[in-house]
Amino acid sequence: MRITKLFIYIFSLFSASVQADGIIKNKGQFDESVISRVDLGTHSIFMEDDGFKVLLHDQVKWAKMIMHYHDNLMHYHSSTIDDLIDTLHFQMLKYSFEGANFSEPKYEEPSEAYYNYYTGNDTSKWVGGVRKYNKLTFLSIYPHIDLEYEIIGERFKYNFILNPGATLSDIRFKIDGHDGVSILSDRIVMKTRFGEFSEVMPLSFEVNDGQKKLIQMKYIDQGDYIGFESIFFKSKVKTVIDPELIFSTYSGSTVDNFGFTASYDDEGNLYSGGIASSPTKFLNGAYPTTPGAF
Repeated sequence: MRITKLFIYIFSLFSASVQADGIIKNKGQFDESVISRVDLGTHSIFMEDDGFKVLLHDQVKWAKMIMHYHDNLMHYHSSTIDDLIDTLHFQMLKYSFEGANFSEPKYEEPSEAYYNYYTGNDTSKWVGGVRKYNKLTFLSIYPHIDLEYEIIGERFKYNFILNPGATLSDIRFKIDGHDGVSILSDRIVMKTRFGEFSEVMPLSFEVNDGQKKLIQMKYIDQGDYIGFESIFFKSKVKTVIDPELIFSTYSGSTVDNFGFTASYDDEGNLYSGGIASSPTKFLNGAYPTTPGAF
């Protein structure tokens, strides 16, 4: 008997103006509730033990602050920059997967480079040799269902992998922290203080002996939660649901870098020095645990 698998790729894509940093494993340099982190062009993503959070920031004010950095004005006291820092706004969106088990993480495709985090005065949070990964899979978050986070080029996606025996209705999630949400059969539209964006479902497909077959899949509003439904779903095959997260009015860069010096050594190695800054620098080291605008 031939056994095939059904992939559900829940595909959440975040466009970025710079290449994504990769999935950063938390070895003590982040808040203890964070499993991993991704920095993209318009936001940061924090994976936790029940889902993930998306941190948005005010791009207009951040751009003005970056110009102060670029012009080396942050070293001088300025009422202008004080006002910008005091009024730099954020909004945190929270994706929660109901009843999911996140106890089996599997990191794949590590970077060749490693990173050291020596920030702040708390030496217990200084860590070195931190790798970044292109893929993080949580195995069996529901029976026969894996959740995969992945970096593809300049985009972040998450997808559900339904193996034989999986039940589609086991997947239930909710989104908190928005200013309004509409759940349609082919998209979820969320409003934020910085504009609105949609998670759309352009296609879904089964994987059978390496061959992909398109099927129809749709979102369903279950009251407090969002789920998926398809009359074509078969629990004996692997299916992919492929939604895409699109920002309509929100764009920019999360991390900005400025180089100031460069040199080389006798062995031909090149060294450069500069500064890198992120909007999260101005959260005063506090990790926002409550979804919503602030």
